[in-house]
Amino acid sequence: MRTILVVGGGYAGFYTAWKLQKKLRRGEARVIVVDPRPYMTYQPFLPEVVAGSVEVRHAAVSLEKRGARVHLNSQLLSAVDGNVVLSTGDEFDSELIVWTVGNAANPMVHNHTDLPIDRNGMLVVRPDLTSPRGGPASRRCPTPSTRYARANCWPAT
Repeated sequence: MRTILVVGGGYAGFYTAWKLQKKLRRGEARVIVVDPRPYMTYQPFLPEVVAGSVEVRHAAVSLEKRGARVHLNSQLLSAVDGNVVLSTGDEFDSELIVWTVGNAANPMVHNHTDLPIDRNGMLVVRPDLTSPRGGPASRRCPTPSTRYARANCWPAT
């Protein structure tokens, strides 16, 4: 069975996973959603929808009822050659990775690193999501929370 990973549990991630499940026949592929927050959202235009509300809890549950696997409080650490590693220690292969976590670099990356940002404010990355300025570096990254940051931003100890 093929695996489709959706990174990001906001409106775009929820809608993408929901639509994939609707289009695919059961057993054709499994859909996995990963989000670092403890909840998913699926009603972005309603400011009264907050973490912990019934609507927010329903988003993850509705996807799981349709067969998706939802990893909340979890981050994508690595996706080299389709081998996915999550911050929870879960590891699996994925044939397709859909990135729905944003369209601009975090201001911390833009203001406190020398990582390349394009003219639209987006972080420049290779197809494997690493920086073209990879390799040992003395630059400091905002947090050593990902494999990339540990390998390429923080000096080896």
